[in-house]
Amino acid sequence: MLRKRTLAAVTAAVALASTLVGPAHAVTPQPTGVAYDVGDNGVVVGYVDTGAGQRRAVRWNPDGSVTPLRERPGATTARAYGINRRGVIVGESQGVPVQWNPDGGLVELGRAGSAAYDPFRGNDHGTVAGWSGGLSTPRPVKWRPGGKVAELPLLRGGRNGQAWGINASGVVVGDSEILQNGAYEWHAVRWNPDGSVTDLAPPGAVGSTAYDVNDHGVVVGPSWKADNSWRALRWNPDGSVTDLPPLPGGASPYPISINAGGVVAGYSQDAAGTWRAVRWSPGGAITALPGLPDSAEDYVWSINRSGVIVGYSVSASGESRPVKWNPDGSITRLPGL
Repeated sequence: MLRKRTLAAVTAAVALASTLVGPAHAVTPQPTGVAYDVGDNGVVVGYVDTGAGQRRAVRWNPDGSVTPLRERPGATTARAYGINRRGVIVGESQGVPVQWNPDGGLVELGRAGSAAYDPFRGNDHGTVAGWSGGLSTPRPVKWRPGGKVAELPLLRGGRNGQAWGINASGVVVGDSEILQNGAYEWHAVRWNPDGSVTDLAPPGAVGSTAYDVNDHGVVVGPSWKADNSWRALRWNPDGSVTDLPPLPGGASPYPISINAGGVVAGYSQDAAGTWRAVRWSPGGAITALPGLPDSAEDYVWSINRSGVIVGYSVSASGESRPVKWNPDGSITRLPGL
């Protein structure tokens, strides 16, 4: 079902990269991995596969170098998901929620029980949004400054959910799966700072997700109908909803991230049905971003204040490569360890 596409940048990259060993290059390592977020200072975070079943959380620095993040003792997998303006990075290490401080120190975040946790985005005040339970039975959670975790409420009748984005005011966005007309549907939601939850699902949709919210309260994400038609949506603070177009001749526009200036990044199928990285201007005009020379499809995860976009590019042979699109539209393949 289309809900699987809302998890594509997680599930596809994880499933793909976990079965591959990064190619060996004596001079310039070319990793498999994903770039998940880019800070306003130009620092990019994500992971690379180093071979032998190991996945390392990394930070790509503005000068182009890559730094491995500290590991938990005994851990063989880790992913860095988000970075805030203070340089604090959040992610997971073997299912344990962690935070990497600017000095390189590793701190475990709070958890309840033994479930896996995925802290996905954090704001500058130290509040972090994410989920517990992995991708099969996720529950939305929020960590307060200091690391204490609490579940976020689901919509009435809900059973699963994820928190994908958070802004400076503490507004969290994501989704909640509820029983609707005899079937479970994913609804885009907004959790307000007072703890209440608001259903953002548009009329007629059988699924939707809210991926990001900027500091002006603008929310972006996709929705879909039973006939497999998709919409790219921007929920405005005044309650109105704006549709963002697909690429000319294409379909299935998919917004993932929005910056402070209202520029939206995501992906869309082109006229040939291939997934391409795109950005939408504040006025809604769409621009296709280039892929690597051997790209089969490209996916986006984040855009920063300066318009730098990060994500991953999938080769014809199925390798997931971390990449960065610069404000001028050019693409850079990020290095391995």
